[in-house]
Amino acid sequence: MRARRDFVASVSHELRTPLAQIRMFSETLLLGREESDEERLRWTAVIGREARRLGDLVENILLFSHIDASRARFEPERTDLGELVEEAVEAYVPLAASRRMRIVADAPSRIYAVVDPHAMRQVVVNLIDNALKYGPTGQTVTVEVERDGGWARLTVSDEGPGVAAADRARLWRPFVRLGKGGSNAGGSGIGLSVVRSLVTQHGGQVAVSDAPGGGARFVITLPLASGAPVVPLPLRDVRGDGATVG
Repeated sequence: MRARRDFVASVSHELRTPLAQIRMFSETLLLGREESDEERLRWTAVIGREARRLGDLVENILLFSHIDASRARFEPERTDLGELVEEAVEAYVPLAASRRMRIVADAPSRIYAVVDPHAMRQVVVNLIDNALKYGPTGQTVTVEVERDGGWARLTVSDEGPGVAAADRARLWRPFVRLGKGGSNAGGSGIGLSVVRSLVTQHGGQVAVSDAPGGGARFVITLPLASGAPVVPLPLRDVRGDGATVG
């Protein structure tokens, strides 16, 4: 019960931040306080950036509630993972820049998997957001897509504190937040739980390890698309610990 109360409080805080930015800059523009066209464009870009951020937060909450209630439905299709990653990274470049960070994508096209592109974008967004949230100022977040036999591998690496080996099993549970501050740390505590649930329901796996240069390295493996016809994914209830029911 306490974990859920903390979750509600954290979500309220997470939603309040982009809302405050959108309200402040929109009201400033309405009052005509910009001193130049460049400043007006910069403020408009902030509104767009925070609106996308707000949309991703709401989408995460909806996905989590549907998974938790066994109501998640997917529409899988042959999807170019490289293009999907490039689009997600491009959307988060302004947010990274505002925090004095960089995102580098190495995502060649024509690496296909049969996935729900909407759900898989949320997976990528959650991992990028996690890397930006817990990494240091000046870091570079690297997002890569590559083939590995019959699998597609998607990797997100950061230069943050990493995840201790003893914490990696519980990292995927909902409402768990690691590191200094515990429940006082940023985030809603559901992002990585959503990641694992969505990846598992697409027949893939996700794991975390140490990044080569320090920090955390999240690796997702998904079956490469074949010539088989696309069929709806079966609904499976995936608990926060990654186990499937039914």
